[in-house]
Amino acid sequence: MAEKETKIDLINLNSGKDPKGVASAGKGDGASPAEAIDKAGKGKSKKFIFIAVILGFVILAGAIGAAGYLGYLSIPGISGANPPEPTPSKKPEMGETLKFSPLIINMNEENGRHYLKTTIVLELDEKKWAEKIQSRMSVFTDAVILIVSEKRLEDMKANDFKERLKEELLNSFNGHLGQKGIRRVYFDEFLFQ
Repeated sequence: MAEKETKIDLINLNSGKDPKGVASAGKGDGASPAEAIDKAGKGKSKKFIFIAVILGFVILAGAIGAAGYLGYLSIPGISGANPPEPTPSKKPEMGETLKFSPLIINMNEENGRHYLKTTIVLELDEKKWAEKIQSRMSVFTDAVILIVSEKRLEDMKANDFKERLKEELLNSFNGHLGQKGIRRVYFDEFLFQ
């Protein structure tokens, strides 16, 4: 049976030129036709691998973007799903307030040169307490003077002094009311020298 001539056979027969005029690696450098195809194919396989890798990255980036847009992934700026809105915390509303007149009180010092100037604001549980406290303001002012005049300058320099003083005043005021009608004590002004 006669063998059919292939392109490789034709390349070898045409004095080292393929039908397109490109020099063949077959006769001139001593390489076999299989090696010539291998060398020609390596350039194409590197390009193919490079294109496949780039295409893979594009597909992966598209999949991540789509997942983010659909809400499967949380990607800031891309996600189509709205983030859950924070629920407002239930802070107790500020109650009715009642402000004292500014007080200047001498502190418990031998030379009598140190004093505290303060303005106190009371937060009331209910508005009804405002009238009762205003009618007894002299009792509350006296309580502030008695408590503060026992303090020394060294006491006032402590980090937690103001918080302890607020607590002491709150207990005293609620004691004078006979029940808890005052929620908090605030200092609107607090200067000592």
